[in-house]
Amino acid sequence: MPGVSANLVATRSLEDHAQLRKPWSHALSSAAVKDYQPTIARRALQLVEGLEKASPEKSLSSEKEGEGVDLAEWMQWFGFDFMGDMA
Repeated sequence: MPGVSANLVATRSLEDHAQLRKPWSHALSSAAVKDYQPTIARRALQLVEGLEKASPEKSLSSEKEGEGVDLAEWMQWFGFDFMGDMA
């Protein structure tokens, strides 16, 4: 579309795709991914601790009985926090 900048997924030009892919290739190399491990581990531990606290089975409160944990929401928070760490 005219006036809209191309993105990696939607571009139809092989040349544009190759140019847009370069930063992603570097960021997702095996060496770079190894560097993410401590941050992912810390955030995963935080996620598990949060889920344990939010778990209805752990609660003695009758109002929590029968309620579930919104795992999609927790994963969204996890992803948001991790991406914030990487920025």
